[in-house]
Formats: sequence, C-alpha cells, structure tokens
Amino acid sequence: MDKSPINAKTAKKLRESMNLTQAELGKLLDVSVHTIRAWESGKRLCSGPAGRLMALIRHDPDSILPALCRVAPGFTWADLNTR
Repeated sequence: MDKSPINAKTAKKLRESMNLTQAELGKLLDVSVHTIRAWESGKRLCSGPAGRLMALIRHDPDSILPALCRVAPGFTWADLNTR
C-alpha cells in the first residue's frame, strides 16, 4: 500500500478518477468544498481522518467507496458506479 502523503496532484487525480465534483467529494468525506479546494491547490495537506480515507480510496476504491456511500447522506454506490 502506498503510504506517501496525499499531495495536491494526488487529491485531484483521485477525485477525478471517481468522477466527483469537489462538492460531492466534500459531502462524501464530510469536509467542506473549501477544504477540497485547499487540498487540490496545495494550500493544505490532506491529513487526519479525511487523509486516511483518501489513502484507503487510493489503495482499494472498490471496497472503500461503497462503504462510504452507505454512511454518507445523499450518496448511493449505484449513483457513483454508473458515472
């Protein structure tokens, strides 16, 4: 498993690979869109619990995303899986 920090480039690449907007990823991780923008611009490091979730998504998106969708309001795995 890649344990390197989630830098700006990686954060944006992960979000785009999931076909999510910044707002959607914020809702999924329970962080503000401002936080997502700060990660992607390199102004803030993606760390703490959200950083761990992003690292897990990077490692095993097929397991982590469905689990997140079960607990994130307004998301279903079917919605994300059909994009």
